[in-house]
Amino acid sequence: ALPEEKRRVWVWGEYELRYVDPPDQLYGYHPLWINRHYLDKAEFKNGHLVVGDAHFKSIYIDVKYLDQRSLNRIIDLASEGLPIILKQDPKQPGKKKSEAYQKNILKLKSFNNVSINFSQIDKQRPLIECDKMPEYWVRELDDGSLIIFIAQLHAKDLKYPVYCGQSHMSTSDTLDFTFNYNGHSVNKSLVFEPYQSRILKLSKNGTISSVDISFIPKDPIILPKEKQRMNF
Repeated sequence: ALPEEKRRVWVWGEYELRYVDPPDQLYGYHPLWINRHYLDKAEFKNGHLVVGDAHFKSIYIDVKYLDQRSLNRIIDLASEGLPIILKQDPKQPGKKKSEAYQKNILKLKSFNNVSINFSQIDKQRPLIECDKMPEYWVRELDDGSLIIFIAQLHAKDLKYPVYCGQSHMSTSDTLDFTFNYNGHSVNKSLVFEPYQSRILKLSKNGTISSVDISFIPKDPIILPKEKQRMNF
């Protein structure tokens, strides 16, 4: 079971892990979760881990358990030069253990491109910097420019249960951002009016333009929160 501070309402047995929360230091780098299925499909090309249309600069591992097949694949990628951040030594899951598992952990840690220190592996500034980082999504266009969707702050860490009126906003939020892309660092303040998210287009030369996605909904009906059951 998860620690009490991480437990959600309506939990049952071991079925509590419904969210994957990346470490705060990774948030501005646009991290994505990956499993062994896609690691097996991935290729290391031109300094990037390529999985379909997605490109990654490194793998960040901070798990208590890691199966042998995943470990072997990560070792292969590390041997090709992919930077790996290994925050802790994982254990082998299951009842039947392999005598080679711990040796493989040591082999992985022996590569110069494997480190416990994220800043040692990735020395570039994150794509987006902000003191109050909202949720966001980024898509690269054919011309190399980026489309960046930035959600309103109320959408940050949205988890069930969702209550009536939870989205209510009466004032605007102003956030100061730094966008780091293609050798350019651009500072920009963005105003988020009530219920509004933002879309920006960031060109390869550092020019930022706004895309209008204005939508003005009615104010939500606010109902009292009902106490939820913690288990069944």
